[in-house]
Amino acid sequence: MFQDSHSRLSNRNNMLIMLFAHHDTSYFFDHSVKATLLKQQLVNFESLWNSQADWIETPNQRRNGWSGVSRLDLQNNSDLALFVKRQENHNTRTAAHPFRGIPTYRRELNSIALFHKANIPTLKPVYYGERIEHGKHQAILMTKALDDYQDMFALQKTGSEQQVMQALEKLAQEVWHMHSQGLAHYCLYPNHVFVRFINGRPQIRIIDLEKARRDLLKTRMRLKDLDCYLRHSKSFTPEARQHFVDSYMATGKVAREQMLRQRLQARIHA
Repeated sequence: MFQDSHSRLSNRNNMLIMLFAHHDTSYFFDHSVKATLLKQQLVNFESLWNSQADWIETPNQRRNGWSGVSRLDLQNNSDLALFVKRQENHNTRTAAHPFRGIPTYRRELNSIALFHKANIPTLKPVYYGERIEHGKHQAILMTKALDDYQDMFALQKTGSEQQVMQALEKLAQEVWHMHSQGLAHYCLYPNHVFVRFINGRPQIRIIDLEKARRDLLKTRMRLKDLDCYLRHSKSFTPEARQHFVDSYMATGKVAREQMLRQRLQARIHA
């Protein structure tokens, strides 16, 4: 579904929610990727769960569960690399599932669909599946890797000052648009923002949407997201962080702008 267009993804979001309300589900969104995976005998949840791929970082342990991300480079197809996110008993409680919760990656998939619907640049999912195996709730979310992108920390080290400023301005515009659509990220770190330059212009992808959600209180979402980004970007110059805030405010109308600026100025100069 996702391979055709962002609109097609958003139109079928409700179907996804219904589909993944049931356990033991396996679904490919990109049939060209599915064909390539089939050639590697990666045909179903079981084979994908047991696929050999190195962890990008040590899996997170939480309560009685875990989650982690690995990279899968498909043989004979150097242009296709995937991020494979696997988790077991790593659930998030929701209003509809207050006790057992739902897999965090199902929640992230739903957020990806919301971001696509709102034309906010993010990851392209190619597969999602979940099952209950011996009483353990397992889930897999696969997305296309961002090999031609780098996160903001990497850009800070390798890019020019002009590129950093351009990327921060573009990010501020995308975050303002996100908030205007009633969506909050709530984990907006520089390493969750990926950027590349095409003909000298930055393109942004916002990732790790596990905590993203709708919020009716725009002042709250703005303060939390912007403050979060500033709090985790202390290695950037004060001028760069100020440019991020100024670019956000210049993108469009911001309610309670003076209060918001005062709070963010305190964070910049803390």
